[in-house]
Amino acid sequence: MKRFVYMLLAVLILTAVACTHKELCYDHGHYVNLEVRFDWSNAPEAEPETMSFYIFSENGRKPERYELLGHKGGVIKLNVGRYHAICLNSDTKNIECRDKESLSTFLITTKDDDGYAGLLGAEQLFAELVPQGDGPNRAENGERIAREPEQVWIGSVHDFEVTQEGENIVTMSPVERVVTIRVIIRNVQNIRNISSLAATISGLSEGVLGSSGECNGVPVTHPLIFSPMDETTIGATLRSFGDCRNGDEEHHITLYMGLVDGSHWKYNANITEQVHSAEDKALIEIVLDELPVPEVDPGFTGDGGGFSPTIEEWTSVNIGLTM
Repeated sequence: MKRFVYMLLAVLILTAVACTHKELCYDHGHYVNLEVRFDWSNAPEAEPETMSFYIFSENGRKPERYELLGHKGGVIKLNVGRYHAICLNSDTKNIECRDKESLSTFLITTKDDDGYAGLLGAEQLFAELVPQGDGPNRAENGERIAREPEQVWIGSVHDFEVTQEGENIVTMSPVERVVTIRVIIRNVQNIRNISSLAATISGLSEGVLGSSGECNGVPVTHPLIFSPMDETTIGATLRSFGDCRNGDEEHHITLYMGLVDGSHWKYNANITEQVHSAEDKALIEIVLDELPVPEVDPGFTGDGGGFSPTIEEWTSVNIGLTM
């Protein structure tokens, strides 16, 4: 009889323990659906193929990235809580995100332009013609040489809540953050004597902060390609993140030119005032006048292919502006 009582007590104790353990079972969290919508009223013609959606939680964890096909949105699963979010189109090759550990430092920028790889068909020309400064991928002025950004649309939403009950929807309103710079050089003398031409613009913004869309204040140099517009005019178009906006930054355009007689000329123009005074900050137009390309040696009998990739000496010229 005593043995039966002991066994019964043991069963009751085990049952009580089991019940208590069940009540203390670890709660793995409650995931709910969050519908991500994109409102393109600020960029009605934008139709990116994919969108990246970064979500930041209030607890300071590293952001989570979600990739959404198309540009209309999608549904993701999240724990209940309060969040911040950044979105941008991801159908690009030159754009990259850095300093992603926190919302305040999240930077949208472009990759280093190693060997000017961002310029199709111009890698060899730029690698041979444009001198670089100390350090990897640095311009003569010490700025990082950065690839040209593609079109990029960026949006952010701060402090929204995902709840257990009801519909969870967050609407992002992306805005284009790329500035176009159009450069025209008129009255180019002896344009037929140019064998090779490369150019850079300095003092442009490295990127924009995802949380605000504002420039981060770090200057970079972008390469660009000129092409003939007529017999005395050349032009180029460059996409960038615009003026660095740190207050003191100057902007220079430098042309590196090889002539058919093998001589090498470097032309520099300070375009700071034109950049800063542009009425349309989304389309900055720069006009230069009278590029004094010299006549070649009358005794030169080459076939137009006299440019040598070995640059020993440059003849430097400062050119004027037309305001």
